[in-house]
Amino acid sequence: MIDVRDSYFQADPFDPILDPNEKAFLVFHGVETILISQCGWNGGWVKDCFGKKILDDIGNNHIICSGVSVGVSYHVLFMILLTHSLTHSLP
Repeated sequence: MIDVRDSYFQADPFDPILDPNEKAFLVFHGVETILISQCGWNGGWVKDCFGKKILDDIGNNHIICSGVSVGVSYHVLFMILLTHSLTHSLP
């Protein structure tokens, strides 16, 4: 799964990221150099969705980009269902 802003490839993105027999769901880290609490976008949505206490609990962690993720179908579906469940349980 990928969003439009991250869609530049320098090589075949599927060679050889995953073994189809492996249980895996991968996200990529590396371009984000600031902490969650220092980022207006990420810190803001964490605070808006989960409250200041959760932002305080996780704010000193680096951002992990979920704009690029890859996995075997079962684990991708699990991530989609988990995200749906989480976002639909919020007030």
